[in-house]
Amino acid sequence: VVDKLAKEVQKGTLPRKTFPKPLPITNVNPVISNSSPNSTLASPPKGEWTSSDEGATTDNLPPGVLYKVKATYKYQAEDMDELQFEVGEIIDVIEYEDPEEQEEGWLMGVKDTTGQKGLFPANFTKPI
Repeated sequence: VVDKLAKEVQKGTLPRKTFPKPLPITNVNPVISNSSPNSTLASPPKGEWTSSDEGATTDNLPPGVLYKVKATYKYQAEDMDELQFEVGEIIDVIEYEDPEEQEEGWLMGVKDTTGQKGLFPANFTKPI
């Protein structure tokens, strides 16, 4: 059967199905993540920090907390397992449940205010 189809394709006798031309994509309802139209959002820094930057300390931390970070940029969660936060929020950095799932540049944390747990990009925060 495959050989028969291949020969028909080579001869040009295999009927071709035509598809309608796709319509151009238009963004009818643009997503606006910033509630204030006049403010500008800063981009997070490209580099990564280490826990020794800016004198981060691990003294007097609750059990399981590696260190604390403060959000320097707002982060909008893009997946169910991600942690959303606003500038200035404090997050307790904890170990991944499965260290093999850890991705470079991402941390696992729990928000101090709500107890929400999730992943977040390290470069949106700074250690405190």
